[in-house]
Amino acid sequence: MFAPQPVRISYGMNKTLKKKSKIWVTQSHPRGLDSAADFEALGLDVVSSPLLSIAFSSDPIPSPERSTHLIFTARNGVRTFVEKHTERDFAVTCVGDATAALAVENGFTQVTSAKGDAQDVIALIRETVPQSIPLRHCAGRYVRGQIVETLKSLGYNAERIEYYASTPISSSDLDVSDFDYVALYSPLAARTFRDLLKDKDVSGLKTLSISTATDDILDGLNVKDRHIAGRPNQEAMMARLKLDLESQ
Repeated sequence: MFAPQPVRISYGMNKTLKKKSKIWVTQSHPRGLDSAADFEALGLDVVSSPLLSIAFSSDPIPSPERSTHLIFTARNGVRTFVEKHTERDFAVTCVGDATAALAVENGFTQVTSAKGDAQDVIALIRETVPQSIPLRHCAGRYVRGQIVETLKSLGYNAERIEYYASTPISSSDLDVSDFDYVALYSPLAARTFRDLLKDKDVSGLKTLSISTATDDILDGLNVKDRHIAGRPNQEAMMARLKLDLESQ
């Protein structure tokens, strides 16, 4: 189980901003530390404190057949796969560029990025992978998007294998009133955030969600404002936040 403590990021200040706002980055480590550094580069005061702890499966997982096409919808899927299996000569479809880059770093050479979400993964598979090729989604315990179910309905031989689990934290020592923004990276993280703060005053807080599905979980939460990235990736989250910062 990997449940890191909050990390304060402080590399300097972008002097072009009128106000140094403070953001809580809830993404799991180690990726969350990279995202925190991105936000710090915009001139924010940043605290990285994950809402989810990640546990890699300790059970043995049979290696895929050599012809299998792999699907990764999170970097943790890549990390767990390379710990479980030594083979790297599989064709791979990844949900986005960050996941694809990690797959390449770990030795995969046939890697494509859907540059989006679950629906983009399904569309890319339909365009590039014959139905005769078996598919394996290397997933977490909590899956959103119905990738395998949809591909099966289209005639593919697809399976979902649980490689890791994201577990919500039960408490947080952070004082939410200290923050101007909170960055949320999944519906499960948003649900954890909502449950942790349901009795807190969040009227001064703005949320920044990676997707509409993530933002939808926040319905009924009395926050100051809710922002959604134009695309489900870190770059789009930064662009959306920068617009809000510049409007102040």
